[in-house]
Amino acid sequence: MNIDSHQSFIMEFPKLQHPFTMVMAGPTRCGKTYFVRDLLHYKREMFFPVPDKIVWFYGIHQSLYDNIPEFYDFATPTCNEAMNASELQSEWKIDNTVWDEAPSTSSGYRGPASPEMRSQHFKSFGRNDNLKKHMKTHSKENNFKCNICDRSFQRKHCFAMHMQKHQEKKCDCGKCDRSFISLQHLNQHVRASHPEIKLTSVKRGIASTSKGNSKRVRRERGALNTFTSTFFQPTENSKKDFLLIFDEITPQLEEKIKEKIQEKGAVKWYGVVKAVFKRESEDGGEERVTPYFRSNVQIELFGDTVGDHVPESFTKILEAVDEFIRRGSGWILDKIVHFELCVAKYQPLLASSYIILPKKLVDKKAVLNIQNEDQKCLVWCLIAHKLNILAHDSFRVSHYTPHEQKIKLDGVECPLPLNKIPIVERLSNLRINVFGYEENEVFPLYVSKRVDEECVNLLLIANEETQHCCLIRNMSRLLGDLTKHKTKHHYCYRCLHRFAKVEILKEHLQYCSEHSPQHIKMPEKGENFIKFQNVHYQHPLPYIICADFESLIVKEVHTSGNSEIIARHEACGYAYVIIGSDGRSVKPISVYRGKNAVQHFMENILKEKEELAAKLTSIVPINMTPQDELDFRSATHCSICKKALKGDRVRDHDHQTGRYRAALHSSCNLKFRLSKKIPVVFHNLKNYDGHLIMQEIGKLKDYEISVVPTTMEKYVTFSLSKRYHKFKVSLNFVDIFQFLSTSLEKLVQNLTPDKFNILKENFNHHNISLLLRKGVYPYEYMVSHQKFDEERLPSVDSFESTLTDSGINDEDYRHAQTVWNYFNLKNMGEYHDLYVKCDVLQLADVFENFRKLCQHYYGLDCVHLFTAPGLAWQNSLKMTHQPLELFTDINMHMFIEKGIRGGISVITKRFSQANNKYLPNFDASKSIKHIICLDCNNLYGASMVESLPYGEFERISADVTLDWIQSVPQDSSEGYIFEVDLKYPEELHDLHNDYPLAPEKMDIKFKDLSEFSKAVLNGMKYTPSTKLVPNLKDKKNYIIYYKNLQFYLKHGLKLEKVHKILKFQQKPWLKKYIMFNTEQRKNSKSAFEKDFFKLMNNSAYGKTMENIRNRVDVQL
Repeated sequence: MNIDSHQSFIMEFPKLQHPFTMVMAGPTRCGKTYFVRDLLHYKREMFFPVPDKIVWFYGIHQSLYDNIPEFYDFATPTCNEAMNASELQSEWKIDNTVWDEAPSTSSGYRGPASPEMRSQHFKSFGRNDNLKKHMKTHSKENNFKCNICDRSFQRKHCFAMHMQKHQEKKCDCGKCDRSFISLQHLNQHVRASHPEIKLTSVKRGIASTSKGNSKRVRRERGALNTFTSTFFQPTENSKKDFLLIFDEITPQLEEKIKEKIQEKGAVKWYGVVKAVFKRESEDGGEERVTPYFRSNVQIELFGDTVGDHVPESFTKILEAVDEFIRRGSGWILDKIVHFELCVAKYQPLLASSYIILPKKLVDKKAVLNIQNEDQKCLVWCLIAHKLNILAHDSFRVSHYTPHEQKIKLDGVECPLPLNKIPIVERLSNLRINVFGYEENEVFPLYVSKRVDEECVNLLLIANEETQHCCLIRNMSRLLGDLTKHKTKHHYCYRCLHRFAKVEILKEHLQYCSEHSPQHIKMPEKGENFIKFQNVHYQHPLPYIICADFESLIVKEVHTSGNSEIIARHEACGYAYVIIGSDGRSVKPISVYRGKNAVQHFMENILKEKEELAAKLTSIVPINMTPQDELDFRSATHCSICKKALKGDRVRDHDHQTGRYRAALHSSCNLKFRLSKKIPVVFHNLKNYDGHLIMQEIGKLKDYEISVVPTTMEKYVTFSLSKRYHKFKVSLNFVDIFQFLSTSLEKLVQNLTPDKFNILKENFNHHNISLLLRKGVYPYEYMVSHQKFDEERLPSVDSFESTLTDSGINDEDYRHAQTVWNYFNLKNMGEYHDLYVKCDVLQLADVFENFRKLCQHYYGLDCVHLFTAPGLAWQNSLKMTHQPLELFTDINMHMFIEKGIRGGISVITKRFSQANNKYLPNFDASKSIKHIICLDCNNLYGASMVESLPYGEFERISADVTLDWIQSVPQDSSEGYIFEVDLKYPEELHDLHNDYPLAPEKMDIKFKDLSEFSKAVLNGMKYTPSTKLVPNLKDKKNYIIYYKNLQFYLKHGLKLEKVHKILKFQQKPWLKKYIMFNTEQRKNSKSAFEKDFFKLMNNSAYGKTMENIRNRVDVQL
């Protein structure tokens, strides 16, 4: 019934009495009445729960709406304030006030006994448990009191946790005998009791260990203050060996994690190793990179699991190091810079009290939502599963409370966090899966590893205040909107993919069980093709901003038990320059030095954005010259898609200048739009500058913030958006390091002198050559703003860095002195300004030359993308014009996924001594022996010019003969991937021992290690890990490309069985792109261009097999 017919009905029968009235809170104020009580109950339960007891006040009359702006079902007789549930989150204390209950009304509501109560007591609640907990605020009664610090607690478990902290204090006061649970509490004590001791806030620091060795620990906060970082530096012995540094820092690492557990409760943590690798460059010099290797995230609920998780994290880091060496070419470890421990408080999801189901879920009738008022909703769901009550009121908790003892919790308190579910599974012999629900999407949160026959599926829903667990009674019905077919389906609980037959599901689980639970969406048929569609990437952005920060490393000393040197990076200055569409600076470079540098930067950059946004959103009408008109009429092909122009040609013009550009198809012209974004380019934004900016961005209120993360703390890019009229204009912060992953010094060195146009614009000195190289700066010497007043360049020793354990050479120092004298610098402040100014202008020239290369050779502006792989992939799609078919069958996808193993990186013979007659140590009495070093040029490129799959994937019968497999041509247009069993004949073992065929991923246990490896461990704890291993064992369910299979069979392996065959169309579709880059690299005249074309080839390789499972979504 709509509102008009409803009002008409009321006007037509004004005297008709309806005994059952609908009451709702909020602005709607329905007040609709019903003849039948059941109809009222049905409507009421759709909008809010039916509580055990409802307090009636003011009656259900129009006067209710005249006197009270919102109706609440529960009211407290003690206070005079009305609040909703979200405002009462912290109001959970009890009261001793006694209630009088009014008689029950016809609708089932109760109210206060007297009118006086209505006039005096006005606070009200939507649920009975909220009322009870609120009434604690009036009693001032605390049941548990600490006799050490006099704190009081109402809950036993809070008191127990508090007392545990007293028993494990770590920080001692050096002035008196008191001890404290954290450094923060110690600092508070010192300030209050010992003011003579000078203290400062701890934000970032370096600490020496109590053992007195050379390892140091530095602490800092993360970008969003979620993770805190502690840095462990290697000793002289361990800085070139990952195993040694892991062995050295293990005791300190475990102690630090346990300390954080005591401080924060449950924690999550991960480790990151920063290392320097080197190799010989093509010009005979030395090339260096500084990669980071990250472990997986570990969750610690108690300290007793730390000892197991630390070795697991080390193993993950070593796997990342192996992958880096394998993918690189000739990299050798130079030194390990530090190990970073990142720790954050772990807050698992809790299953709590009742929440109303979204209407879409109610309509599915697949979920039982029990209306409990306690914190035991998960327990009631398990009991409901066992009892299987199908009555219409099965949502009432009273059905289940008599059976509470059937579920064993073994001391686990409610609300039950998801990480404690394995305990309940073990005690109840159940398999429990928990799914989340957000934005009409169901996704797995916890999927059991148990194989029990009895399975319970739960749905965890949430609002702004709490979470609530419901029982899923029918998974097919819950997920049924994913398909138009209404028949029952079988679902994989790990990826929520549906299957029509149990047999297909069992086959799928062989692959899916190897991955973490994750909701997987496959493309729909007809929409499962990748091709170049981002036409607007060809439109150069008219403005970019290049910027950089400089910081002071402020050190402060504080003694508390162990000696700790505290340091924090405080931004002290910045520079930025705006580059226009012509590649020249729009205005002179802006330089700032002073306090609050990040705030000052954001204020100025947002002002610049306002000015540039006004230009971006204004459209200059087209200005056609007679020649332009002639060109338009004579054009035969669209300049975007290169197809013939017919009757749909339109004039394309530059909206910023009004200049005519070309004749286009109407559809191409619509796609060729100018993106309303302004890139702000930094070098190493992800690891440094982004952390500074993020702390200031949190203060902005009127901007939409979005990020593309690699982890929760590090972002590939982030943006600030704001709408101007009908356009949304954004500042996109971009990291040039994601395109050119080397130092700015190396990039500047590779650029020829004639390419520094922006630098020359901003300096009018004739001896500009002094600035065509990266300058040097004494970062750790600059500890305060007072240093800027010093009137001479500090000594060469002041340029040393404790992080890299190195300084500058005499030539670099003489260059710094020359620059100081030539530019007549008066103090270190002016030296800072010149240094950051040159850094930004050099960065601008490097990036502009990179943009020009992209636009010249590929017709794309790189600032539309965020990384080199993304850019290379778009370049390849645009150049090859090859549509690529995507899988719609999840089993096909996982079949291929399981076959991706990586490449071998191994030295089977560790030592060999040559006896070369051309060398001085030649021994004529021994036979001549040479060592040959072989390397494959353009390794990735060589693989990408071969025939590659592009579509028409299908399964074919596995009933094939050996002769048929061996007869498939190498250049066949049809390719095949097999799943087979192979036998490795014993007679081949000696011959193949150095380099066995068919490597496979294996879980390496301690018993699999060689005696030498066991000796290297020297008693250190070993954690089993997965490695790609060449071995002589027989292969089971081995997934292999047909060319490799033919090669293995030719060299003696025996085919035992064929399980599956995937057929597809193939051709060398990527060859055109790879050969283009290879040829351009040969013809390049500068190191910068040579590196560019090599990058465009190698980056495309990783994109062809990108693992999107690792992508994360971070919302700020």
